[in-house]
Amino acid sequence: KSKNQKRKKKIEINESKEAKTLRVSSDIRLKLGHKALSEEAAMGRRKVEIKLIENKSSRQVTFSKRRTGLIEKARQLSVLCESSVAVLVVSASGKLYNSSSGDNMTNIVDRYEIQHAGELRSLDLAEKTRNYLPHKELLESVKSNLEEPNVDSVSVDSLISLEDQLETALSATRARKTELTMEFVKMLQEKEKLLREENQILASQLTKRSRASRTSEQKQHAHRRERVRWESLMREKGRGSASYINHVMFVNVNATTRAANCFSVRVAKCFVSIKTRSASFVVLAPDFARIKPPVTPQCALALC
Repeated sequence: KSKNQKRKKKIEINESKEAKTLRVSSDIRLKLGHKALSEEAAMGRRKVEIKLIENKSSRQVTFSKRRTGLIEKARQLSVLCESSVAVLVVSASGKLYNSSSGDNMTNIVDRYEIQHAGELRSLDLAEKTRNYLPHKELLESVKSNLEEPNVDSVSVDSLISLEDQLETALSATRARKTELTMEFVKMLQEKEKLLREENQILASQLTKRSRASRTSEQKQHAHRRERVRWESLMREKGRGSASYINHVMFVNVNATTRAANCFSVRVAKCFVSIKTRSASFVVLAPDFARIKPPVTPQCALALC
């Protein structure tokens, strides 16, 4: 028994030692894993140095990715805060990219111009002043050189530099003049386009109205011809025109209302009673059930 007890104690001691070693090794592994993860996270979180990318292809890829991310962030801001966001991006090659969220670009720019009208005016004035000062200095130097008492003493180099400055100023002036002329021509073309579209809309409206007026005139003309034909038929039969025309016109106008109701009520008795302003008529109609409203003037004439 004592031998067995000693063996059991040895086995328990060995098992406890193995368990301790296993726990120590697992702790070491966990510590090493956490350390590696923290190092990787630190590597991922490190800041990228902001400087010009020398490689053109990688620069273009970075520009495309960052531009897409910027536009997406602007869209998220617009959705989350219910705001209007406009993004304008100009690439190194001069290509313009724009995006708007919450409202279109034109309305956002118009609001910006209205709110910052004073700043824009001051910027425009500053730009004009910058463009004016070099020309003013050039004119003053030319004037001073030309108004000197002994112009013959001016050196050739100074005259050449003066000529170059004048040519540069003239070329800049011509370029600005051409730019303004092109902008004015473009504005006139846009106005012409708008006027042409408005003329097309007005022409289509006039065409529709003329067609409608022609249709109404044709209807009136057909009505007058029908009335003349009825009057001629009445004269041939030797009847008075007033009561007959009133009767026919009454049936024609009220064919879908009173006359139709009257017909449907009196079909069973095989006669139709029609009242006008001047007289009452009773018309026999043995086959009247075959006639359906609305009643035409020809049907009314045949019944009478």
